[in-house]
Amino acid sequence: MTVAKGRFPLASNILTVKKVPTLSRETTGEAETLALAREVGALLKPSDWVALMGELGSGKTVFVKGLAEVLNLEGIPRSPTFSIVQVHPPKKGGIALRHVDLYRLAASEIPALEWEELHQDTGVTVVEWAEKCQYLWPSQCLPIRISHQGQDVRLFEFYIYGARSEDIIRRLKGKK
Repeated sequence: MTVAKGRFPLASNILTVKKVPTLSRETTGEAETLALAREVGALLKPSDWVALMGELGSGKTVFVKGLAEVLNLEGIPRSPTFSIVQVHPPKKGGIALRHVDLYRLAASEIPALEWEELHQDTGVTVVEWAEKCQYLWPSQCLPIRISHQGQDVRLFEFYIYGARSEDIIRRLKGKK
């Protein structure tokens, strides 16, 4: 399937995501998840795109809240499940956030979203349930899979998908 012109990859680019995570981090509890998200958020810049994958209740929205703290937004992001896309404007000196939740959409409905608007240079885009739209990911994207490991433990697996994600992961590794 070929996707609209612009910065979108072809479906064949799915194969460029390394099947083995380049970096894995474990968190115990919401406070550690927020701290990891703040660490990642401090490395993000306008035009970055984060693909969050994981089962229901794995901590995707908590992670977005941690990103939002560092991006210095107006208000606190909540799960956009019913509105699908929420745009959070920045405070002075912050970076806007486009928060997308694909949970309630069927795969056939996803291409109808305004994808060009989600790939602007004016802010960061974070997509929950991003595994549903891998063929629509931009060529530079930071895929993160979150999984339950029991109790309050979550495993965050970071994958390379383009040079930008490789740079972010390299910087995260340097901080550990």
